[in-house]
Amino acid sequence: MEALMASMTRAAVPDNRVRLVVVDFMFTLLQPVKRRRQKMLCGVYRDPGNTGKPILPDNVNNRRIWRTILEQRRRFLAIKDDDEFWQVVNTFVYRELLELGTPRYRLAAHYSDLAHTRVLTDPALYRVDRQILGVVRYLKATGVKVVIGSNSRDEAVMRMLRSFGIDDEFECVYTSESLGVRKPFSEFWEKIAEIERVQIGEMAHLGNSAVSDTGLADIGSNVCLYDPNQELKKFLAGDVDKLPTSPERAREVLSMIVDGRVTVCRGPSCIRDWIQPHLATSAHS
Repeated sequence: MEALMASMTRAAVPDNRVRLVVVDFMFTLLQPVKRRRQKMLCGVYRDPGNTGKPILPDNVNNRRIWRTILEQRRRFLAIKDDDEFWQVVNTFVYRELLELGTPRYRLAAHYSDLAHTRVLTDPALYRVDRQILGVVRYLKATGVKVVIGSNSRDEAVMRMLRSFGIDDEFECVYTSESLGVRKPFSEFWEKIAEIERVQIGEMAHLGNSAVSDTGLADIGSNVCLYDPNQELKKFLAGDVDKLPTSPERAREVLSMIVDGRVTVCRGPSCIRDWIQPHLATSAHS
């Protein structure tokens, strides 16, 4: 445990210098308006069409909604296409919460699409994390190329970037839709590396999810998890059930945090400490 906690404040030094940083979009660059993302997301599932008329009965509380989401996510981890993954997950979430039988599958799928679209495209649900935006600008000033890497749809990301007036902050946007594979599968980053003509060791990833954003560490490069609200606290203490993934994968992520391939940071100074050893000397001298 001491080694685990120590790893949260140290930065691993890579063999290669970083030329490209991939920044996650939802919950890294954009944060939910309310501090507790769980409450906000459950509100979307409760009223996916934002009509003011919830579709879930009163006896379905947020705890049950969240537990059902996590359970269904664990069932379909092998699906690589992000749209397909969430369509399947959310459809089964509604089928269970509304106790819908097979004949009403289309109704569950309809609610699923409403929730998925609203989560991705409603700017009222989010705010720009100015600390992360500051890190992005710092990285660009050092000569590093910064791109978005998101499990999302191209149009949704661009619409949100334009809504917040930050679409010119990133040189490119890569999504699971355009790449044909979602995080955490390593092909997500491999395809970006191929397009950008960089080696895997010349990339780094800044995200928030111990599930989705750690795949780059599996193939030999470094990852920083931004955790300003200490939402990973219980997981870091060894409670692997807190992650919506298999216990085996959760233990792998803990191991990567211990050995320094994944660094957990609460604020921008820690992120800078993580990235500085990765940069070419001329970039920050």
